[in-house]
Amino acid sequence: AVASPVAETEEVVEKPKMAIKIPQSEDSDSSSSLLLNKLESELFGSSKKAVEEVFPALDEIKGAWVEESKSINSPTFKNILRHAKLDLDDGKLRVSVGSRMAREMVINEVDFSRSLKKRVGYSNLIMKVEVDPEVVTAQKNTKPKKVLTIKETYDLMKETNPLVEDLRKRFDLKLDK
Repeated sequence: AVASPVAETEEVVEKPKMAIKIPQSEDSDSSSSLLLNKLESELFGSSKKAVEEVFPALDEIKGAWVEESKSINSPTFKNILRHAKLDLDDGKLRVSVGSRMAREMVINEVDFSRSLKKRVGYSNLIMKVEVDPEVVTAQKNTKPKKVLTIKETYDLMKETNPLVEDLRKRFDLKLDK
């Protein structure tokens, strides 16, 4: 199998290009520069404020990650997101997953990354997705739940509420075998 390079998503935002010609009169050099400053502040003043975004903290990203993963319908993808490790590395979000398949799923879920960017309020967030062997071993060490026998279930119920035993005796009930 050929290893594919780590995919990164990045949005490029271009500033609008405008040519503004201001008629100049011979007697008012200073008034034209004031007019130009006023036009620039009207045109670009509000858009500069809108473009400035603050890079979110890791805790904020993790919270948004959990909230976004709740909206995922696929149980497989939801499990991948739950077990992923998140770190910040050089202004990029490093996502460590347990397998190449999980890596490809995270990379290909464009809707998830868009909604994550919206939720954290940082549209230039770059996700670097990689396979981490530690995540694989952590997933393997998670033991599946054991199916309990009727007797074990009854004993657990009795530990939780001792009156279950009185109820069983009062109605002369017996455990199935």
